Amino acid sequence: MTKKTSDYSTEISQIAHRLRSAKLVKAGIKTGFKVVESAFSRALGRKSKQKSYEELLEQAIKYFVHEASELKGGIMKAGQLLSMYGEHFFPEEANKILKSLQSDSKPVAFSVMTKKIRRSLGEERFSRLNIDPHPLGAASLGQVYSAKVFQNSAQTGQSQSMAFKVQYPRVASAVESDLVLVKKLMTLLKIFPDAERFDGVYAEIKMMLYKEVDYARELGNFEKYQELLADDPILKVPKVFPEFSTKTVLAMEHIHGRRLDDPVVQGLSQTRRNQFALGLIRLLFREIFHWRVVQTDPHVGNFIVQLTEDGYPQDALYLLDFGAVRKFPVTYINHFRSLALAALENDPVRVLLYGKKIGFMMDSDSEELKNIFCRIVFKAVHPFAEEFAGTCALSGEYASHEFDWSDLSVIHEVSKLARYGVVAFQMRAPPKEAVFIDRKLMGTTTLLKILRAKIGPRRIALEYLKEPPSK
Repeated sequence: MTKKTSDYSTEISQIAHRLRSAKLVKAGIKTGFKVVESAFSRALGRKSKQKSYEELLEQAIKYFVHEASELKGGIMKAGQLLSMYGEHFFPEEANKILKSLQSDSKPVAFSVMTKKIRRSLGEERFSRLNIDPHPLGAASLGQVYSAKVFQNSAQTGQSQSMAFKVQYPRVASAVESDLVLVKKLMTLLKIFPDAERFDGVYAEIKMMLYKEVDYARELGNFEKYQELLADDPILKVPKVFPEFSTKTVLAMEHIHGRRLDDPVVQGLSQTRRNQFALGLIRLLFREIFHWRVVQTDPHVGNFIVQLTEDGYPQDALYLLDFGAVRKFPVTYINHFRSLALAALENDPVRVLLYGKKIGFMMDSDSEELKNIFCRIVFKAVHPFAEEFAGTCALSGEYASHEFDWSDLSVIHEVSKLARYGVVAFQMRAPPKEAVFIDRKLMGTTTLLKILRAKIGPRRIALEYLKEPPSK
């Protein structure tokens, strides 16, 4: 008797749950996936191959995303990491699955999270907390709560307002199996013809996931960025409180303000929005080309804006998350710097030379592949062209010839070229560092689009590209 589509999706759901168990037998994984893979093979043998495949794919996505949102942790985060890179390089079916994991995570019950806080902090510190049961936000790895911290367990005397980032239970222990699930699903749906080619990418993602679930490490990153941005005119970093922080709980200053996409922020003058955008662009180039230390997850939820009209002394943009911070090797950044300079100077010979050094190209590549690579690179640096090198990189004032970041057709053109290149390159695995550099570039570009910035940042780019990085 032939199974229904929902049966196959249920099997995927059951496999997801089993993958979270430490007692899972390897044979069980293989058997479960073979059953589902067999179902896909039979479906693809029917008359309406494409229609059957699309129906099964849709069901798989539906159940996979449901399981991911329920299980939390690495499944969602791994999907998000891959989706940032996949925007350019993965097939449409893969992006459909991965983008489904970008939606906001459902909150975990307060009773569950308070138990986690109590275990992590211990009874004495926990007794000094008065926690608001309604989370400020829910993400893939944890939730954020506001709390008042008192001087004693009787909760009397002076108190201080803090924000507590609390990791979901068992997230850290499930990183390995979560990544296996994502990788298995992509292989199961025949999305990658040769999944082993992407082992390096998966290894990088696993390394980053382990870093992101270590809140003690993130506390250190907060302190580092406080030092790095101490003199920045617009970018700020909240204080952190080591006394109330552990490997799974991070206590920081509770920053009030607005999101970048708040209507009030959107209604600011072009000059003021450009000032926020300039801060983000300077940060991008300082992180990659000067410090070689990069917060690789610059999405809108990781920033808070404070405005003078809300009673604050000056406009400020606070950075709220430093879990996804990565240090890059000096050799890689030097090659990447040379590639970027070659592109800005419209030199295809040097673009190809450093494309090889960075790992995108090979000596044996055809002229067609070389041409595709050069077209992608030159299109990607279009916002930094000479024609957009206006005055607002210095003043923030808008001139008619500045690049308009609200129109990102250039990004769609890059994606189109890249997808064509994927086929031509026969799904060659990218340089492993490229996943996170691309995530930073795409994330920052999205923020500039939200701000509707009008800036030609060529001068800023050249300033940092020609300055040697810190050791």
